[in-house]
Amino acid sequence: MSAPIERPRAALLLVDFQFDFLSPQGRLPVDAQQARAMLVVANRLIEASPRLGYEVAYVGNEFAPRDFPANWFRRNAAIRGTPGAALDPALRRVPGAPYFPKGRSDAFSNTGLEGFLDSHAVGRLIVAGAHADACVLRTALSALRRGYQVAVPEDAVAAASGSRRERALVRLRRAGARVLPADELLAHGQAEDGVEVMLSAG
Repeated sequence: MSAPIERPRAALLLVDFQFDFLSPQGRLPVDAQQARAMLVVANRLIEASPRLGYEVAYVGNEFAPRDFPANWFRRNAAIRGTPGAALDPALRRVPGAPYFPKGRSDAFSNTGLEGFLDSHAVGRLIVAGAHADACVLRTALSALRRGYQVAVPEDAVAAASGSRRERALVRLRRAGARVLPADELLAHGQAEDGVEVMLSAG
């Protein structure tokens, strides 16, 4: 993709905010306390997106019903067409914001996502979501390989345990993502300036 300076916009990617991952009754839930906190912070980011200048896109797993044995290992979570694959109703929805289904950990496995980012001149991504050590990590690493600048709000991601979440954040930092509290993003008025400052700081 083009250099970030040629793609000045930022986008908030909301990865796998689905019932099977966020609800304690889901088939493959993250830690319940992390899920609650993550939803609160993610909703703050979504609400502030017009002020921050973020595009917003939702991403979710939709696994094929006959995807054996992978579905067995995933405890049949997020099977396409089931209630568990639906976005959690507590997550704010932005009218007109796109939703990109995927069958792999990396959100860029749906080529429509990069097409959307290209069409909106997006060069900087804010990645939030469930299973920080899986789909969030894979999506962020894939974005970095594609030349995007990546910020991960550390309080807007969740995993099955605190240790798994922290290990994922360490890997993201080492790979070049900017890991920071969401409040540091929310403190800036425009994504074109604010995210660039956050990504290039320290």
